[in-house]
Amino acid sequence: MSDFSVQIEKSPEEGSVVAKVIGPMNIANVTDLLNGLMSAFEQGKIVTVDLSNVTEIDTAGLQLLCSAHRSSVAVNRDLRIVARNQPIVLEAAKASGQLRASGCAIDTNHSCIWLETN
Repeated sequence: MSDFSVQIEKSPEEGSVVAKVIGPMNIANVTDLLNGLMSAFEQGKIVTVDLSNVTEIDTAGLQLLCSAHRSSVAVNRDLRIVARNQPIVLEAAKASGQLRASGCAIDTNHSCIWLETN
């Protein structure tokens, strides 16, 4: 089993942090992922989730990202995703039906992380 971590780093942008996800983003690590994302949102108004070093992602990982986006909208924070289009993430999102033409009802500013145009 690969090691998993979420490393939170300050970003040069004012009020911004980067949450670097490393390893398998799956059901076995969803609690650690949740804790890491919660910590990132406590530290910054702008949270960038970097998926560049994700080695695997399942539905639990995809759903937690969606939940993080919904939570960011609810608390007026900015959630950004880096490397969403890397093959591991994109293929899992396509296979699970995550990709969409429009966001959910609360996505009034069209910031859905699964819009096919993002």
